[in-house]
Amino acid sequence: FNPKGRKSTITLSDRTRVELNAQSKIEYIDNFSPNKREVTLTGEAFFDVQRDENRPFIINVNGVTVKVLGTSFNIKGYPGDNFIQVAVASGHVEVYDISNNNYVDLRIDEVADYSYASGNFHKGQITDKDLIFGWKEQKLVFRDQDLYSIAEVLSRWYGVEVQLEGIDKLNKKVTGVYENASLREVLIGLRHNYKFEFELNGKTVRIYK
Repeated sequence: FNPKGRKSTITLSDRTRVELNAQSKIEYIDNFSPNKREVTLTGEAFFDVQRDENRPFIINVNGVTVKVLGTSFNIKGYPGDNFIQVAVASGHVEVYDISNNNYVDLRIDEVADYSYASGNFHKGQITDKDLIFGWKEQKLVFRDQDLYSIAEVLSRWYGVEVQLEGIDKLNKKVTGVYENASLREVLIGLRHNYKFEFELNGKTVRIYK
């Protein structure tokens, strides 16, 4: 389990490599069974799966099942989100929603979002690799996001509690990339757009007007 503010890399018994994002958890047994390799994910991770034609690799995430033989891909499915996203960096990925009998087949540079509200998949081409994969290279990426959604990302990324005071539900959206940036550097950058003040006190950030 990774708490807020921490990322890690895990190598499984079959030599599959898992990069686990902050506030994420992967559950598995040390030695996989002879006929399949199965894990459960909460949060976000990038998988580089060691190929094994005889043992499919299965990831269960919040009611959706991802099945591969050997490929690399990103899965995002945090509790509280209204979607699950699967994006393929290489190879072939099958994604199932067993409860609604839905299925989508993904190839390299394709992405699918599964909506809990509709029970359907939306499939398309990856148009912004930094937005999906950037976290692995310490790139904090915002694309047309308001301050409230940005605050949630900052909390997870830096392991802090973000308090917004006197700030309305702003319609203004921000796009930007911060690479290997400190929390203070990000806040200074955002302040140019939103014209707020901020205070850092240990693990608490106060953003106010």
